[in-house]
Amino acid sequence: MHRDLKRIVGLAGVLCGLASAPIVANAGGSAVVTQNADVRAAPSSDAKALTQAPVNEPVQILDRRGAWYEVSSSSGWRGWLRMASIKLTSLTQGKKSSGSSPLEPAAVIGVRGMDEASLARAQPDYNALNRLKQYRARPQDADRFAAELPRGGKR
Repeated sequence: MHRDLKRIVGLAGVLCGLASAPIVANAGGSAVVTQNADVRAAPSSDAKALTQAPVNEPVQILDRRGAWYEVSSSSGWRGWLRMASIKLTSLTQGKKSSGSSPLEPAAVIGVRGMDEASLARAQPDYNALNRLKQYRARPQDADRFAAELPRGGKR
């Protein structure tokens, strides 16, 4: 049990480091709609659908709440789209991470317990990832573990 807990804690640390990106999408960026999507009156799937955003429609990002962007289009509609429905087409903070293109899409949905400024400064911890690799299960380990489990739903 202790070994499993150690694996989980290590994985959580790596995921926090890798999930963070140095670029955070803010208001003022441009994007393109990647799939037909309902434009909502508020950042919620329960909110009233105002219109449909067509694929390849260019939009301007006005605000972000959670996994939703408030956007406006040159066609005249304005509302909230799910983050997964659009692709950013420009960096929105003027900062470049090393080797990135100014047209490279970038977005961060968020990590619980970290504010936007912390996410902007966060860097992946590759040493932690390498340490985590020591806990990687091999196929024979998985077979042995499965063989040790009780059969028939009894524990």
